Amino acid sequence: MSWMTIHLCGEPSTVFSGRSGGAVQTFVSARDFLDSEPQDRHACLVLDVALPGLSGLDLQSELIKNEIQIPVIFITGHADVPTSVRAMKAGAVEFLTKPFEDEDLWKRSGKRSSTIARAASNIAIIKKNSRLRRASSKA
Repeated sequence: MSWMTIHLCGEPSTVFSGRSGGAVQTFVSARDFLDSEPQDRHACLVLDVALPGLSGLDLQSELIKNEIQIPVIFITGHADVPTSVRAMKAGAVEFLTKPFEDEDLWKRSGKRSSTIARAASNIAIIKKNSRLRRASSKA
């Protein structure tokens, strides 16, 4: 997965050691991320729930509202069932609780693919859906 850009929104130093081999972009806040207008179609977003200003869940809602399709992996030190359910129902790839090792993003769990591999798979689905929408709008 060296081709995938990983956007980190939150506390990157405690989240990720940069194992992707690809580009890693960090953002302190949700607003910083939105203002950057990320264009990379080969990307995922590792998103902290607790952010200054707009929360991670609010950012996820903004992405959906603005039809910005990017796989989201949530991380939090403030986990509760309603928060994780809301994130997953809105399409999050995973909801990890702190503390965790960045290895948790990369390792397989039994027969289940790694979190990063599932995010990459979501990118392929998003791209295919976009192609189908464009084709149907031309018809």
